[in-house]
Amino acid sequence: MLCGSGIDGSNDDADDTNHHAESAQCVTHHMAITSMNHDLPPRIQKFSMKALCASFGYAWQGLVFVVRTQRNMRIHVGAALLTVFIGLCSDLSRDDWLWLMLAITLVVSAELLNSALEYVCDVVMPEYHESIKRAKDIAAAAVLICACFALCVGVMVLIGG
Repeated sequence: MLCGSGIDGSNDDADDTNHHAESAQCVTHHMAITSMNHDLPPRIQKFSMKALCASFGYAWQGLVFVVRTQRNMRIHVGAALLTVFIGLCSDLSRDDWLWLMLAITLVVSAELLNSALEYVCDVVMPEYHESIKRAKDIAAAAVLICACFALCVGVMVLIGG
């Protein structure tokens, strides 16, 4: 049983002794985890340009990795580049550009989050599990909704409407 989850189907109220034993286990588990984290940096740190640059580097590595490994991200990036090219060849207003950039940003961000969720799910549960499938499907649906929004924006801005 996970600490405090009650997901093992047992009735904690029916067996008070079992409940207290599980609570003691959870406290011990929590203490073990927190003692392992004694070398973690504090939440509030002094500003460090080196750390800031490193964090941007990690973000860049993530973006490059997803573009290299995820077919759908390459499709989204291709559509974004085509949209920007068509926009540059058109006489777009500032507002039109803002709408296009919003749409592109939403789709790329949704695809990044979807990819991250898929990787975490695959690590947590490498074998097939219906709940993991549902989580992945839901994340993919979020990308689909963002892509549909982007398509609508692109049609309205670039074709008119």
